[in-house]
This record gives sequence, structure tokens and C-alpha cells, in this order.
Amino acid sequence: MTSSTVAGIDLMELAGQMGPSETDFLDRVCDGRKLGLADRHEDRARQWCRRKGLAKVVMNPRRWIATPLGLAVRDALRARASLIEEERS
Repeated sequence: MTSSTVAGIDLMELAGQMGPSETDFLDRVCDGRKLGLADRHEDRARQWCRRKGLAKVVMNPRRWIATPLGLAVRDALRARASLIEEERS
């Protein structure tokens, strides 16, 4: 990705607001992994991602999917992690 903004949204700023539970949820949704039932903590992460436009619920069958913004944020998180790893080595 050449730009750090999508539709006027700064991806790195949004990624910086995410905690570990939001990042884990977004990774699982983007990868299409099974989510299972959510406890209160997990539901907060899901709803935070939904409100920010990173994921949404679709019906029939009812499931979570990542939005294009969610995929871009996940890619930005991975790019940031690889840059940090390169700096360490």
C-alpha cells in the first residue's frame, strides 16, 4: 500500500487506537477464521471494530466480515510490525 490514508482516514492513527483484542478480532475476521461466542470483553472489541467501520455483520448465514477499510488497517498493522522487526535486526 502506497498511501497511509483510505477515504480520508489515517490508517496508522486508527491502527494506533486498537488494542490487542481489537487487533486479534480484526485478524480473525480478515482471515475468515471461526469466531465462536463472545464474552463481554470480546463483544466490546467486535463492536468497536463495527463502529469504526472495520467489520460488519452480514445475514444468512449470520457472520462477521471485514470491510475494505478493515483489510487496509490490517495490512497497515502488518507493515508496521514488519518495519519494527527490521529495525530490531
